[in-house]
Amino acid sequence: MDYSLVVQLCCNLVIWINLKAGLSRNTTNLVLRALQLIISTLLHLIQLALLAQGITAQLPPITLPRDIRTAYQHYSQEPQILRTPCCPKCYKLYPDLESTPEVTICTGKVSRNSRLRCKEPLWRTQRLGKIRKMVPKMYFNTQKLEPWLKWFLSRKPINDHLEETFRKPAPDPMDRMHDVQDSP
Repeated sequence: MDYSLVVQLCCNLVIWINLKAGLSRNTTNLVLRALQLIISTLLHLIQLALLAQGITAQLPPITLPRDIRTAYQHYSQEPQILRTPCCPKCYKLYPDLESTPEVTICTGKVSRNSRLRCKEPLWRTQRLGKIRKMVPKMYFNTQKLEPWLKWFLSRKPINDHLEETFRKPAPDPMDRMHDVQDSP
């Protein structure tokens, strides 16, 4: 028996409660574990009911991800995030900062003709166990437009509204427009 649809539905549910209901990652992970327990118990009860009827059946287990991030990886489209190092004070972008570690302070100016520079440190030390590593203090995060637009336009409500626009009869050019969809 293939339970991949059940796993996908459970993952979609926890992704929805994480995104729409705003549940934290920890709480969403707890919901995943609760769903795992409920489904495992249900399968066990079905197996016992079949055994009581004289039917011996071994139902395969359903294994849900233990972390919401795994659910996102397998059953949702992760956004493509561009992380560009920037100054934490004036937000000047440094796209090549990680490949040019000799730049240690911000060279940003208040205005084009200003002589004053920001001079904010751009690096901080991060500890990874016993290892210390220099990393940019701040990143400016953006999402790639093309994949986001593809995702946005493929959503069912958006797709339905776009199709509705094309099915709508052409308005009379003499009528007053009340909406962008009334435009000839």
